[in-house]
Amino acid sequence: MSTRLRLLAVLDRNPFPPNDGVSYPIANHLRGLSPDWDIDLLLVRGSGAGEDEVVVPQDNGFAFGKVFEAVARPLGRSARLWGECLRGIPYGHHSPIAKSKLKELLVGQTYDALYAAPTSVVLWAKSIAEVLPSRPLMVLNLNDSLSEMYRRRFDLARMSSLGLRSRISYALSSARVGYAPRLERKTLEQFDLVFVQTPRDRDAVISDCGASMSDRLLVAPNGIKEELLQLPYLTAGGKNLVHIGPLALIRRDLLLWFVNEVFTNVREEVAEVKLHLAGSVTPSDRDFLGRIPGVVVHGFVENLNDILQLATMSVAPMFMRSGLVNKNLDSMAAGVPCSGIRAFNGVPGFENGVHGFELNNAEEWRRLLIDVLRDPKRLEKVSESGRRLVSENLRWHSTIAKINDRMQSMVRNHIETG
Repeated sequence: MSTRLRLLAVLDRNPFPPNDGVSYPIANHLRGLSPDWDIDLLLVRGSGAGEDEVVVPQDNGFAFGKVFEAVARPLGRSARLWGECLRGIPYGHHSPIAKSKLKELLVGQTYDALYAAPTSVVLWAKSIAEVLPSRPLMVLNLNDSLSEMYRRRFDLARMSSLGLRSRISYALSSARVGYAPRLERKTLEQFDLVFVQTPRDRDAVISDCGASMSDRLLVAPNGIKEELLQLPYLTAGGKNLVHIGPLALIRRDLLLWFVNEVFTNVREEVAEVKLHLAGSVTPSDRDFLGRIPGVVVHGFVENLNDILQLATMSVAPMFMRSGLVNKNLDSMAAGVPCSGIRAFNGVPGFENGVHGFELNNAEEWRRLLIDVLRDPKRLEKVSESGRRLVSENLRWHSTIAKINDRMQSMVRNHIETG
């Protein structure tokens, strides 16, 4: 094609700098596509956003060509529930402004493709496509399967070792699991291309949404931070467990589960073991966790390398059903063996005990930690194998190339077929 392709990113957050599991893949996708695409941004702000907020999204030489901002139309709780139950519109969506306002906002603009993320902006994507002079290729970055998210909460609601209040909350939320596939199917069917993280995620979406989705799904896993491949792993003989990630909501509950059901029992056998917590934490939780013998609370750390360099092993009580946990990939890239329950979720080529340790319950995890903390040579082998696995299978350049080739091919085909 003689001219550069044009892409409109429809987001509900500034992806630069990436600071969570949602913005991280968005930032890498857009940064990676920018050599071949002119990229504009339409930023959807929640109805409670202040008027003084100014967004200047840019990152290391990459900047959006144009930035459009709009505030989502406010909807009450009852209207959201009504929409989800009767119209198949997920409760957490941002409701778009009137199409006449969208036309004014985007007057004179044409795009070859529209990239939407996360799923809370799908109604905006649909409305924008309808007001543009010609329909663009519709692309969705599906960070997590809606159906699998509710199934995960159903799993957690049945865990008797979690707190009663949390279990009740998970049970109430997971009550939607019965009709979640219908919501997901309605959400995804308006897109021509949907990115998922792993083959396991692809199969789950097809199971929920039907075989007609097969040709629209592209397995595009997150990549690793390349600089971590250069870190030496020198702590196989240590006794430092590390958990990386913010301690809030489900992560907080599962971290407390790990401390109570696994870590305290490991300390009875390996007295010198410590658990280092690296991630944002409330002052009350910092104080509470810091009083537990063997637990060291670092809070948010600017440089992840500092924590990875002291780690003997990373621990991830995630109980995931979809997506890849970026912090686990970071650990493996740094050569730090990772262990957890549903922590790997279909990482291509992963073999349990070779590239990391996938456990089924607290007792299995306790026994594993006691064994490997006394076996430095085994940890060194897993370090080498895990790092090699992610280096060969999870690099951003290969994922971006796959995404770019597919998108350009679909745009060209659309133009040629009229």
